[in-house]
Amino acid sequence: MNSARVLCVDDDALFVALLKIGLESHGFEVITAKHGLDALKEIRGHADEFDAILTASDMPEMNGLELVRSLRKQEFKGRIVVMSGNLKPSDVEAFSAQGISTFVKKPFNLSRLIALFSNA
Repeated sequence: MNSARVLCVDDDALFVALLKIGLESHGFEVITAKHGLDALKEIRGHADEFDAILTASDMPEMNGLELVRSLRKQEFKGRIVVMSGNLKPSDVEAFSAQGISTFVKKPFNLSRLIALFSNA
């Protein structure tokens, strides 16, 4: 079993709830947020308590790229995985410049995330 603490960020409440259930069933501790600003509230003062962040690219309030930039300014050192159904090459470049661990294309298999986060 895993003990990694993961923050899942997406504005699709059902999707995040399913991710939470799936990851928790494999031993992960999962905190959820509905957009980038919400995620920053969860992390503020606790960044070192998270092993990984899984974030959507397109969200209201603060998108994934803005979130990742803010996290890197706060010197978050954990793994960041970006999920999207349609990233343009320019998006991939912008995220990659921020030191993203990897990208997952929606829809994806939960086992892929488990493998990515197992050694977070």
